[in-house]
Amino acid sequence: LGGHSLLATRLISRIRNIFSVSLPIRTIFEAPTVCALATAMEGDQELSRLPLTVQTRPQVLPLSAAQQ
Repeated sequence: LGGHSLLATRLISRIRNIFSVSLPIRTIFEAPTVCALATAMEGDQELSRLPLTVQTRPQVLPLSAAQQ
């Protein structure tokens, strides 16, 4: 409720970055709740899963602007 295509695009981008799953934008409008979206992600066999890559973590992490 209250969403629009720009917010849906941002959500799709976050889902892609966090879960490595590429969803069509229509899924957001067809599954408007978190529960419905999770169910749609689990049940959809046509989702293209992006490959996971392992990255090494540096010994010393840089401080964020707020931490500095």
